[in-house]
Amino acid sequence: MFGFLKKLRPGSRKTRRIASAYMFNSRIFLHPVNMSTDGCGLAARPVSSLPDRSKAGEFGGMIRATLEQSKTGVAMPDNPQKFFRPLLEDIGVKSWGRLHREALYIAVEAESGAITLTPHRTGGMVGMTRGFNMLNERARKLPESCSDLELGSAALAAFSDCEPYDVTRDDPREMPDGVPPTITIH
Repeated sequence: MFGFLKKLRPGSRKTRRIASAYMFNSRIFLHPVNMSTDGCGLAARPVSSLPDRSKAGEFGGMIRATLEQSKTGVAMPDNPQKFFRPLLEDIGVKSWGRLHREALYIAVEAESGAITLTPHRTGGMVGMTRGFNMLNERARKLPESCSDLELGSAALAAFSDCEPYDVTRDDPREMPDGVPPTITIH
């Protein structure tokens, strides 16, 4: 579903900080991602927001503050639906489905002195392309020492590299490379 939900590489638990940024309803929403004790990413509160036409420096500063709120060693929630509900309410949606159809999404990762901004393709809720799909070839990497203005400018540019939802990709029978599966009739 989310690129950051992959398992961490061994030894990276202490230094890796992750955040998520969504452009949705003329606003940018940011929240930290906490890493569980078994290496899974968990969307977390608080959710910060600003208008999508904000100054790049302000956005860059907000990204840094959100990354600092990312934690490691968090226990997996007993009830994920209940756990994520307040986060969705902060963004103003009732389900992840609406975000998967209407938002643009970038993953923000700080590790080893660099910040990587990875745009995603918005894939809807069904089929093999559902959720947010990483566009690694469009990722932007900056030194952590970059200015807030540079970071915010790169993040806004990463949003322009995202691919919005396309209902024609929402066919559950369609394969990721666009080739429909072979159907054999006996």
